[in-house]
Parts: sequence; structure tokens; C-alpha cells
Amino acid sequence: MKLLLLFDHRFFRAQDGQIFSDKAYSHRFFQSRYLRVFDEVSILARVADVELAEPHGEATEGVGVKVLALPNWVGPLGYLRNRRTVVETALREAAKPSAIIMMAPGGIGSLPYHRLQQQGYPVALEVVGDPWDAFQPGANRHPLRPILRRWLASALRRQCSQASVVSYVTKEFLQRRYPCPGFSVGVSDVVLPKEGFVRQPRIFSASTPRTVISVAVMNGYKGHDVIIDAVRMCKEINLHFRLVLVGDGGLRREIERRAERQGVTDRIRFAGQLPAGSVIRSELDGADLFILPSLQEGMPRALLEAMARALPCVASRVGGVPEVLDPEFLVPPRDAQALAMKLQSVLSDPARLSEMSAQNLQKALNYEDSKLSPKRQDFYRQVRMSAERHHPSRQSPLLVSHADFSVSSHQLRP
Repeated sequence: MKLLLLFDHRFFRAQDGQIFSDKAYSHRFFQSRYLRVFDEVSILARVADVELAEPHGEATEGVGVKVLALPNWVGPLGYLRNRRTVVETALREAAKPSAIIMMAPGGIGSLPYHRLQQQGYPVALEVVGDPWDAFQPGANRHPLRPILRRWLASALRRQCSQASVVSYVTKEFLQRRYPCPGFSVGVSDVVLPKEGFVRQPRIFSASTPRTVISVAVMNGYKGHDVIIDAVRMCKEINLHFRLVLVGDGGLRREIERRAERQGVTDRIRFAGQLPAGSVIRSELDGADLFILPSLQEGMPRALLEAMARALPCVASRVGGVPEVLDPEFLVPPRDAQALAMKLQSVLSDPARLSEMSAQNLQKALNYEDSKLSPKRQDFYRQVRMSAERHHPSRQSPLLVSHADFSVSSHQLRP
């Protein structure tokens, strides 16, 4: 059985024709996740041509994995102009036959969703975010933000209610807002291999200055403006620490200008986009505290990766974050003063930092890939079984051996 993956991530194509990702979506990623259950994976996604002789990092395509390249549109007009191409490609692939997983919320998956449902194809969802929070005031500058917020949240609620099976990246948060009446599972999409963990928690001394780090794309909802304002407040009360901002994005120059206006550029190092894996782990290992004052999150990978390095963490009380951090280390979103006060209280207390380190490492162990992988495989088996019931000629022993398999979201949690 093939799998059709409706994916909003934008891939890149080098001059040698190989397709790759600027994130961790390599062939190894899709092989370890999907090819354990499915025979082939076709990824329907946008692909941009770049002036590179060869891929930057590992290529995405390989044995059993193919990218169905869509035009590289940007913005709502491009979205509408390519609607027909997306729908026709999805319907053609679904009829081959294929199981279907839509990454949600997702514009590419939403285009053919209604037609696929009309023709009786079972569509499964992997819910990785919350459009209601993503389009809240201050998080998005689109002129139609209030309309899009209600429309996209309503669409996701409807899609979850109609989906054959659903996987959520949270234990409870997204499930409450977008319930699925059938099979569902709560399992984070983070990849935390054994080498991503340190063996022991950290023991902090009274040495100063501390180093604070944040790893996030520089868009409208990761709270970089809150971070800059909090650094300025900390400077005013003579709380000294170095800040490392890892990540890049469309708002980077604006964030740099904000730091200049606030007079804190001497305290900040803009590290830019760094390769996933050992390079980012090295930055995390050199820091004393991780912060993520986002306006919205599903289950943030960067936070869990920092916890796996036994880093003390402070983050916003949004999305699935309260599922992994104690209330004591949460701050309200968009509240720079609360973040500054929290920084002051934890950075000056070595015993508290040591306690946070031990707690975070212990919690992160629940998200180690070997523990989450079986739960994902159960979800993918359910997706395949639903597709094989729709395409009975493709029924395999997998369907027979799991005919009575049924697990609820309350039974499978990270």
C-alpha cells in the first residue's frame, strides 16, 4: 500500500535535480516513520529551485520516497491559481490506490479534502498546530486575520470530526479543541534519538554571567519581540546574561532593529539558521537557560530538544507546553515583564536551576524516539487498514492481524 502525504512544508531542488529540505525532512526521516508500515511514500508539496550544485544536507528522495513537486507559489493568489493542480494530483494519486495523510492545519491538504471525502477516500490527519492561536491578535499580520482565524479553526474542527483516524502532537490540548470521534492518538512529532540526550542533569554554581538561548524561526509568533523587551528590562535592573538567538526568518532584520532601539545589541548574538543535530546541541550545551515565549505552539520540538540536554526552560503558557513544563516555569504570552521577572528569579538561583535541569531531563525521556515510535506505528497501521478497507483488493495480512486493534487517544499518550 502506498501513502500519499499532503504536506505544506516547502522543499528545495538543487541544480543536480535532487530535492532536499532546510529542516530534518530527509529520506531517513520518512523511511524511519512511514516505510515501516507503507510500501512507498509520495509527498505532495511545493518545491523551489535553488542555485545550488547539490543538496544542502541529506536529500529527501530515495528508495520508496518520492516528492510530487507542486509549483512554488507564495501568497493567497498563488494558492488559488494552483488549486486545480493540487486537487487533480491528489485525486489521481489517491486512486492508484493510496492511503492518505494530511498534515493539519494545512493549505495543500485542505484544497482536495472535500473532493476526497466526496469520493469516499478515508483521509487521516496528523494535527501539528492550532490555527486559532496561530491567527490570534499579534501573532499574524494578515489583513484578513480575524476571518482566517475563525475559518481555519472551523475547517480543522470539521476535518477532525470526519477523518478516518487522527494523530495529535499533544496529550490533551489539541484533542479538546479539535476532537475526533473515532480512533485517535496523542504522540509528539519530535525526533529525540538516544544521542540527543545527556546522561546526567546539570549542577549549577554561582558563576556568572549566564547564557540564555532561544531556538526558533523568526516569524510573528515565536515571541522574539517579547524576548528583546525582556532583555532591556533585565539590563535596567543590572541582571547580566548573554542571549543567543538561533534561527532565521522573514522578521530577522526587524528583530535586529528592535534590539538596536532597545540598546541591547551588545548582549545578543544572532546565530542564524544552524543545521539540526550536533551543531544545535552544541549551542544548547553551552547555555544555562532555554526560553520560548511563543504566542502559540502545538508541542514545540525545540523545547523538548533543550529539555533532553538537561537545560532549565521557561516558556509561554500556550498549546501543549503546560504538558511538559511545571506551572512555575510558565509565563503568559506577550508579557515581557513577566518573562523578565522569571529570568531574574531563576538565573540568580543555582539550586533552582539544578532542580529544573533534573526535572526536564526526566520528562524529556518520555519523548525518546524509541518510546514514541511504537505509538506512531500503531497510528500508521490504522491509516493503512482504513485505506485497505476502501481498496479491498489491496488487503494485506496486516489488516487481518490487526482487525480487532482499537486504541483511543487516552490509551496512547506520549
